[in-house]
Amino acid sequence: MKYPIIQYSIIAIYFAFILIKGIRHAKNIHNDDDFLVAGRNVGWLFLLCTMSATVIGGGSSIGALGKTYEWGILMLVVSSGLYVHFIFSGWFVAPYFRKAKLYTVAGFFGHRFNAKCRFSAFVLSLLFSIGVLVAQMVAFGKIVTSIIPQLPYIGAIIISGGIVILYSTAGGLLAVIHTDVYQFIILILGFLITLAFCIPELLTQRANIQTVIQNEFFQLEGGKGWVFLFSTFIAFLLGETFAPGYATRYCIGKNIKEKKKEL
Repeated sequence: MKYPIIQYSIIAIYFAFILIKGIRHAKNIHNDDDFLVAGRNVGWLFLLCTMSATVIGGGSSIGALGKTYEWGILMLVVSSGLYVHFIFSGWFVAPYFRKAKLYTVAGFFGHRFNAKCRFSAFVLSLLFSIGVLVAQMVAFGKIVTSIIPQLPYIGAIIISGGIVILYSTAGGLLAVIHTDVYQFIILILGFLITLAFCIPELLTQRANIQTVIQNEFFQLEGGKGWVFLFSTFIAFLLGETFAPGYATRYCIGKNIKEKKKEL
């Protein structure tokens, strides 16, 4: 590492910036709605940024790319179900959440059905959220230690996870949304810069790349069969319709029109 101090300074500045931007929104918290659903007063542009930052995580930016290399265009087809689900949710699920002034998926099932369904949804949402949280903490640790090898893995998890917990607790969902806006911008810039570096090498190594790509890469069902394609597409389509991270954001738009515009 030629200039470690510059690299470490960039990381420290980024963490400090996100922490300060998140905490400063604590002054805007006056009631439960402000903390849990950002006062239900978020415009479509902020909704777009926070939803995009939520979707474009390590699973989409790294895991999906690796799976596309393995499965070929099959991965592009089945993962499109995730994005079709946002259209479905924008027209049918999100308006219901917003109109009923709900907060959570469990609240939806309690409102629509009964207390037993509410409790079942709560347990499932809790298990799902724990799994997501653990995966995020592992990702935090791996990313930070890959940039700062001298930092212990546990220490990286505590520092990075602690920052997120601190500003989320102080400023609620409003703080999360505003930090998501900056993170979304950084993600887009990072993708564009990475693409600019990759394209020249891809063009020069095109012949070598073609030799390592499997024959099934360009087959629609990827050699796995049509049943696999259809069932995996449905899993992407319906699997995250009631994911807590998305469902909470169904409740924060200024009105139903704003939610449909964003989704």
